[in-house]
Amino acid sequence: MKKKAIMIVLIVAAIVMILGSVFLFIHISSRDNLNYDIHINSQGEAEKVLSIQALNLAPGQTRQYTLNLLSQSAKEYRIRFNFIPKGSGTLQNFITVEIKAGDVAVTRPLHELFDGTTVDIDSRGADKIFINYIMPENVGNEAQGAQASFDIRLTVSRM
Repeated sequence: MKKKAIMIVLIVAAIVMILGSVFLFIHISSRDNLNYDIHINSQGEAEKVLSIQALNLAPGQTRQYTLNLLSQSAKEYRIRFNFIPKGSGTLQNFITVEIKAGDVAVTRPLHELFDGTTVDIDSRGADKIFINYIMPENVGNEAQGAQASFDIRLTVSRM
C-alpha cells in the first residue's frame, strides 16, 4: 500500500513537472511579439518605437516581423526607419535586414543601420510592412551565442 502511494505521488509530480515545462516553453517563446499594429491618425501620421530584445539567430535562419498599418484614410505613406542600438551585442555584424512594403524592398546590413543610416520606404498602398532579419548560412562559429538588442523609431507620414 505504501509503495503504491509513493508511486502515485511520483507519477503526479512527474506529470506536473512536464506540464509546467510545456507552459514555461510556450510563455518564453511567445514573449517575442512578431506583429505590431501601427495606428495612423486622421492627418496620416504616426510615430512608434519598436523594441527588439536579444535578437538571436542561427546560420541560415530568418525572423520576420510584421507591421500592420491601420488607417481610416489614404494608403500612400512614407515610412522612415531609424535603428538605435542598445547594449553591446555583436549579432549586428552578421545580420542582413530586409524591409518590404508591397513590391518595394530595401536590404541593408544591420551594423550599417546602427551607424545612423535612415531607411525611407513608400508604402505604395501596402497595408503591411515586413521586416526580415536574415543570417546567412555561411556564418561560422563567431556568431554562436551572439545577440543584438535595439529600438526602431518608426515615423509615418502621408505622401
